[in-house]
Amino acid sequence: MTTLPLTAADHAAPPLPRKLMRHLIFAHALTVGSKVLVSGNGAGRMTEFLQTLRIEADRVEAGYSFLEQSEGYDAAILLVGDHPQDLVAPTAYARTADLLCRIKPAGYLLVVGHLIPGTASVAMNDLTHHIAHFPSQHRSTWRCDAKLSPLSLLRPVDDREGFAVTSMRLPEKPVANEEWRKFAQLAAADVGAPGFHRKAA
Repeated sequence: MTTLPLTAADHAAPPLPRKLMRHLIFAHALTVGSKVLVSGNGAGRMTEFLQTLRIEADRVEAGYSFLEQSEGYDAAILLVGDHPQDLVAPTAYARTADLLCRIKPAGYLLVVGHLIPGTASVAMNDLTHHIAHFPSQHRSTWRCDAKLSPLSLLRPVDDREGFAVTSMRLPEKPVANEEWRKFAQLAAADVGAPGFHRKAA
């Protein structure tokens, strides 16, 4: 299978910066015919753009019941926009578990957040902390700054606007749906416990 270059979809504006889209697609081996599930803020635009690349992208609304949704996705993309802090809400883990139930073994969960100047390190920590509650064979966080200029490069990293992608590769051995939901319940209990505090990365 061959990855379709982004230039093949120049007529469709990327929903996120081109550098970030290239990372999402190439770093996670999304190719022509790959099945991708998209959820969150801006899921419609992301889905349409991926479809122009001949990636089989399906959109799912927040809170959607997955009972009739097919499985076997190569990846799921969760877009949290300007609100990475929502990922530390206890209810967020159940929604993530529902996405994980749809991804095939060794597939990817990709969580994308917008970094606001002044809170970037906290937001990146929220992204990383969220997926750390679920088993995986590999996790990573990648960041790109938006609208870099000589002046912006002089600012502390925490004061730069940008985007972050936190990815986890699922275990090669299948994880039962009940297990994903059990991990979500444990995570929700953890962040809901007295004394839990969000920390800067």
